[in-house]
Amino acid sequence: MATAQHGFVWSGATPSQRRKDVAIEPSYIALQLLSSYPNSSLETPRGRLIPQEDKFTRTLVGIERTPVIDTLKIAILYVGSGQTHERDILSNIDGSPLYIDFLSGLGRLIKLKGQVDVFVGGLDRSTDQDGEYAYAWWDDLTQMIFHIPTMMPNRPDDPERTVKKRLVGNDFVKIIYNDSGKEFVFDTIRTSFNMINIVIAPHTPGDWAFTESEPAIPGTGENVDREDFFRVSLQRAQGIPDFSPFGEAKIVSRRALPIMVRHMSHLANDLAARFTYIRDAVDMENAEYITSWRSRLRAMARLRAK
Repeated sequence: MATAQHGFVWSGATPSQRRKDVAIEPSYIALQLLSSYPNSSLETPRGRLIPQEDKFTRTLVGIERTPVIDTLKIAILYVGSGQTHERDILSNIDGSPLYIDFLSGLGRLIKLKGQVDVFVGGLDRSTDQDGEYAYAWWDDLTQMIFHIPTMMPNRPDDPERTVKKRLVGNDFVKIIYNDSGKEFVFDTIRTSFNMINIVIAPHTPGDWAFTESEPAIPGTGENVDREDFFRVSLQRAQGIPDFSPFGEAKIVSRRALPIMVRHMSHLANDLAARFTYIRDAVDMENAEYITSWRSRLRAMARLRAK
């Protein structure tokens, strides 16, 4: 597939996964474990050894499995010419050159088989049943994976594309690259997790896709620089407040499109997650959204209290 060949495949470690050599003075360990400081009484040591008991082991395993970074999964759907039905959209295994160019600007291409450094959001990492490659983006604090049906194979035993839908259908945010020539209907992909759609539609002719400059204007000797532009709009589920700078729509250049859409999908996912917590909460305590960082801190506090 063309999407797996565009750009290079990332093979290094992500910033959040890099291991750093840290030198610690042995006396510092003793201070942390055995000293009562800042307490004045020696009966209140600062640290304690964790007993070899099941309840403590379970807590430690839970802390180990809680990410030290924020993780997000975002769906990207390509809608071809005239397509309006879920099955047809999920069946696409390629897209226009401009769509391929958009994907390459979102992040880095990673190989899925054996992947351990990058969060893959449920994509298969052993048999390539969800495709060989995926696009991902990360920094020191966040890892974002994109679920892209055009990069996933169509299985003969799955004519309704339920395998693809199990991934994209559970994502709060869907980026819709709409080449259909029609308006995209919000609930085209039928799922309970339809929260926010970011809809992209070409605004200039596709034959300008990779043109850096046109021939000189006759009689002037000057080049005409051309740029593709896209119309970007937002669709929100009932109850989700307006949070974006889009208004009715924004016209965005090809160069700026991937960065802007990635940033907006990040904000949209955070909002949708918090909206869901509030909507489904039975009381005020359950309405609070707990980040992975705070979840680890709470688990450590519970371990200390046992």
